[in-house]
Amino acid sequence: MESDETVGFRLEMLTFLPVSEVMQRSAEVRSAVRSLHEAGFCHGDLTPSNVMQRDDGGIVLIDFGYAGETGKEVAQCIPDWVYRCRTVYPAADEERVERFFFVCEYTKFGAR
Repeated sequence: MESDETVGFRLEMLTFLPVSEVMQRSAEVRSAVRSLHEAGFCHGDLTPSNVMQRDDGGIVLIDFGYAGETGKEVAQCIPDWVYRCRTVYPAADEERVERFFFVCEYTKFGAR
């Protein structure tokens, strides 16, 4: 790193997405989750309230309090229901996303 470079995060305004829009953008949500998994991490708490939108319209996942590195032991502070075993694994995220989309479609909750 050069002496005049800084490492950090840029704050930006994110927009809340209603459940119906999260449902309509399910392919983008799945793509964001897939990108996270390809980077070697799992979210652990994928819910509609943890899917937001950037100013440019892109999907952003937030709230990484239960996240972990794939294949690593789950931190003791993470509840047992997040990962069925004590190892971080992507299928837990995938199951939650699919369950959410199924329940919304089944109950037509996403159509509101």
